[in-house]
Amino acid sequence: MSLREHEQQAARCLALAEQLPDVARQQSMIRMAAAWLRLGQQAEKNLALDVVYEPPPARPAQRVMQQQQQIQPNKR
Repeated sequence: MSLREHEQQAARCLALAEQLPDVARQQSMIRMAAAWLRLGQQAEKNLALDVVYEPPPARPAQRVMQQQQQIQPNKR
């Protein structure tokens, strides 16, 4: 989603908050709007980054488990 789309979601939350009679729910929608704005700002920052995810190397315990899961030939 673009920053503009996040801002639109925030605006919808604020419009809904104005229609709610319950103050607690209004505050909840206002917090939701703020969250949408933060997400939009973070999304913009992420676009500027050149990050490639590489999974961490397998831990020794995982290697042992993987070896144990290999099919062993029948010994007759």
